[in-house]
Amino acid sequence: NCDYCKVGLTNVCANRRGLGVLNVDGAFSEYFCINENNVFAIPDNVSDKAAAMMDPFSVVFRALKYAMPLQGKNLLIIGAGTIGILALKLARYFRAEKIIVSDLSSERLAIAKGKGADFTVNPKCDDISVFLAEKGLKDKIDVAMECVGASPTARQSIDNVRINGLAIWIGNAARMIEIDMQSIVTRSICVQGTYGFTETDFIEALDFLSTSGIDIDDIATRVISLEQAPETFESLCSGAGTDLKVLVRISCKD
Repeated sequence: NCDYCKVGLTNVCANRRGLGVLNVDGAFSEYFCINENNVFAIPDNVSDKAAAMMDPFSVVFRALKYAMPLQGKNLLIIGAGTIGILALKLARYFRAEKIIVSDLSSERLAIAKGKGADFTVNPKCDDISVFLAEKGLKDKIDVAMECVGASPTARQSIDNVRINGLAIWIGNAARMIEIDMQSIVTRSICVQGTYGFTETDFIEALDFLSTSGIDIDDIATRVISLEQAPETFESLCSGAGTDLKVLVRISCKD
């Protein structure tokens, strides 16, 4: 009932609370209660794996709306985690011209290459600006998507997008970052922050997933039991590795 919800911006609701976020327990429990308005029927042609990833998929679906139409545009995706790889898949579907993926993990970059990235670059090994120049893409990046949320990656998005280009910030790791504001102002760069998704975004993303034929099942690199969850969380916290998204299968008792 807040002013934002009344105009459809439920993603920035002044009273928002999320299952499994901060001090709100999630669904790894025997029972939990939610409002019936938050229950959606999954079409028969959407797999259980894909349905379980509707949250990150909706985040990316909303973010890419700011860059539409993507056809013919060059896109730099910074961060090859779940969000970054989903952005890659959607950008390829919407016929982006060239897609470059940047990440510090060689394993993640190999995944990105296998899922349709035209080029991949590791900033630990190569200067991105020099790399883009070698590929004939210097000053030709129309959209830079920041999917990490840290000073170095935010700077990458600003430094490598063209004059009058668009930087979309999805990453949300660090509260404070250092950025070259003069570069943003003097090069007329548009920085678009995007947070979560609205109910409308979710419904549209689910309909798109059902009708487009796009496959996101392979984003789920493992399916584990509830009993395996604690040790898996510990493992994921220790490093990126090759996992993108790990799903937990809840066994229901009769």
